[in-house]
Amino acid sequence: MHPLMPWHAWIGGVGAVLLVICLSSGHPRAALLVTALCAYSWGALLVEAVSRLPAYFRRRRYRGWEGRYYEFDGRQLRVEPGADDVPWAWLDDVLREFELKRDGLHLGGLSSSEYRRPLDGPELLSLAGIERLARVSRTPSAARFARWFEGSVHRPAIRRAATVRDGRRG
Repeated sequence: MHPLMPWHAWIGGVGAVLLVICLSSGHPRAALLVTALCAYSWGALLVEAVSRLPAYFRRRRYRGWEGRYYEFDGRQLRVEPGADDVPWAWLDDVLREFELKRDGLHLGGLSSSEYRRPLDGPELLSLAGIERLARVSRTPSAARFARWFEGSVHRPAIRRAATVRDGRRG
């Protein structure tokens, strides 16, 4: 907020009271001056409020990504917290990174601790599922992606969950 905004609010409020006094006492020139002063103050308040709208809508648009957006080599990876705040990556993002197809046989061998298909959300992979698919993938960056996921996403989430559980906010 601009440092003068409280002053503009105060001037606008006092100006409204002065405007009523000027109009009721029959001083139209004084009322005109007070109206100009009020219009300036209210205009400044309106400009301040309108200038905040783009940032508000930008934050609102990306609110669903807060705390769940990660980037590996310039490509996004969406992450959902699971039980005990263990992170699960979106299957589509991992398959795109590993250059694997959805209909491949590699998905059939995943256990329930590696792959999860919720009723109302995206299909998810745990760290173990990512490591298993990294072994199947032929891309050179697959193993590096699995190590990155463990070090940059999985371990920090486990640490945050442990500190919150122990009562120490970190």
